[in-house]
Amino acid sequence: MNWDLVGKIRSQTEAALAQHPLIEWFNQQTIRRRFKRSMEFDDPSYSSQWHLHNSKNPGMDINVTGIWEHNITGSGVTVAVIDDGLEWLNEDIAVNYCAEGSWDLNANDNDPMPEMRIKDGKQTQNRHGTRCAGEIAAVRNNICGVGVAFDARVSGIRLLDGPMTDSLEATAFNKFMYINDIYSC
Repeated sequence: MNWDLVGKIRSQTEAALAQHPLIEWFNQQTIRRRFKRSMEFDDPSYSSQWHLHNSKNPGMDINVTGIWEHNITGSGVTVAVIDDGLEWLNEDIAVNYCAEGSWDLNANDNDPMPEMRIKDGKQTQNRHGTRCAGEIAAVRNNICGVGVAFDARVSGIRLLDGPMTDSLEATAFNKFMYINDIYSC
């Protein structure tokens, strides 16, 4: 192929398009190489997350790995977990934590961290909300496992650790709705 001739024709075409009165904008398309993404994780517990990738019983998982290969990983989405709190300092959650979408409806402040309690002489803390947030948006790292949407942001709305009313529940599902895209309870 004569690349000089191709370049000359391209320049003439671009000049004609630029001068045409009905053309406001144009852009030369380029050919892009496509390749299949490989989803490998350093997370030590990933191989145990049968719900994400079940190699023992193929087809008995949530069928998400194919979506990841198309680069759909939760990026640009914020999921609010309405539960008993969110340990947002947890290493698997901290990077994806969305403080702007979080709230503690029990204490009426912006920190959804679960309360520490003493039960039978032992210090305990609610962890259900943190576990749910991890299943949703635990980051890819080398600490534990990964979330279904490991690039999504996650916010915590602490509600289930105190008195519950219909009004509080409605507030939870509307809290920061301009930030949170999905609510999980």
